[in-house]
Amino acid sequence: MLPYQALRIAPAPPQSYFRPWNGLLLYLLIGRFLKRNSSSSSRWKNRQSKDLFNREAKVQKLKSRAAFKLLEIDSKYNLFKKGQTVVDLGYAPGSWSQVAVERTKPHGRVLGIDIIPAQPPKGASAIQGDFLSAGIQAEAITFLSKPDRGRPKSELIFSDPESEIKMCSLFPELDLNSQSLGEETPRSGKVIQTKPCRVVDVVLSDMMQNTSGINLKDHTGSMELCNAALEFALSCLRIGGHFVCKFYQGDEDKELEKKIRQSFGRVNREKPDASRKESKEAYFVALRMKMPARSKPSPSRGAGVNAQHALHVWDSAKKFRTIHLSRTPIHHRGSQSSSFLRHFPLSTYFHEAPTIGPGSIE
Repeated sequence: MLPYQALRIAPAPPQSYFRPWNGLLLYLLIGRFLKRNSSSSSRWKNRQSKDLFNREAKVQKLKSRAAFKLLEIDSKYNLFKKGQTVVDLGYAPGSWSQVAVERTKPHGRVLGIDIIPAQPPKGASAIQGDFLSAGIQAEAITFLSKPDRGRPKSELIFSDPESEIKMCSLFPELDLNSQSLGEETPRSGKVIQTKPCRVVDVVLSDMMQNTSGINLKDHTGSMELCNAALEFALSCLRIGGHFVCKFYQGDEDKELEKKIRQSFGRVNREKPDASRKESKEAYFVALRMKMPARSKPSPSRGAGVNAQHALHVWDSAKKFRTIHLSRTPIHHRGSQSSSFLRHFPLSTYFHEAPTIGPGSIE
């Protein structure tokens, strides 16, 4: 038999001995976290409610307060005129496109490009995809090369179906039910070589990646987007066209400004009143392009056409048409909801502004 001392082993505490303390500690940690988040959310809501531009944007039914930044820049430099062609890079949620549509109507056209899916404002067309992709830029060039595409125009209005039948018999080459929005993209894996289309009057770039709080990282990402926007602007702007670009201030913005000055007659830095004082964002306003553009856009990161698996087109007939850019068959899809895009994260969503006919109710 073992000695008495060997049997004197302290009993293990029951499993429930530490549970109350663990639960209390967890409760305190969660409560502190929720309190911190709620206080941060309260500060954000309080700032939004006191923001004059935010309140005014709601009154004027603008997509966001960012519209006042462009309005201030336009009032100072007179960027827009009626009938112009405007490209809005990073258009979501659409406040800058709203301003551009309003300032260029009734015969202007506005094309927005953004990686974020967003319904474009009335009167504007949009391409949803990564602007740094060569395939997306090629689609934009193809769209812009046709002067009437995306521009409000008169459409044939028939009072009864018989009139439409007679019109088709008189003009067999006129396809009134066509869903096509232009030539289909070839199914080869090669990038289409597009010629410079000097039909754009103003290029706007409000692109900005999600800020991380690391100044160097945010500034580097901003410079990549700005350089890509500049290359695109030089490839499609008319001589004398204008370029507005948002950037995150840092060491490299002087080099970017120097590059812009080589191609434009006048370049100014602007920080509109609607831009928050604590924000490091600012804008380059480049007026009167003076140097010929290159033969094609040269994006900073070319993903190629194969990276964009399909082009989903939403035409004025409210039907989807899918054009596969890889070596797969071309499919034509019927009417579907916008949730259809969730299954194609690498695809392009294209929305073209519908035509406005005489006497139609907007």
